[in-house]
Amino acid sequence: MVRKMRDGAKLGLLYGQGGFVTKHHALVLSRRPPREALPQQTSVQAVADRNKGAVPEFVESASGKGKVESFTVLYGRNGEVEHGVVMLRTEADARTLARVPAADAATLAQLTDMDRTPVGSLGEMAMAADGVPEWKAG
Repeated sequence: MVRKMRDGAKLGLLYGQGGFVTKHHALVLSRRPPREALPQQTSVQAVADRNKGAVPEFVESASGKGKVESFTVLYGRNGEVEHGVVMLRTEADARTLARVPAADAATLAQLTDMDRTPVGSLGEMAMAADGVPEWKAG
């Protein structure tokens, strides 16, 4: 951001997360000083609390259609995919967690596609032989 500001940008925004994505911090930068002193303590927690909806029920086992809410892909030290993890909404609007096996290259490709987010996409959930729910895109 320093380079952008030095190259002529008038405003810049820095954003970071901490904890387990539970802490959010933002900083607005400007080439010009503020017109008046800025408050030293600000919080948007009250606004966030007002806008928060009901927390869906969490289910440990699910099958059928599942819509992606969030995801991650875990990699080993050798750079190979170990597996993916998706947070899903079931057809009954419950929340569940499922694995994407390393062998499911098509689903992993959809999760890691930098041109299109997989959030909101539908797929099929099924229980694997080891009792862990798995999700497949499509």
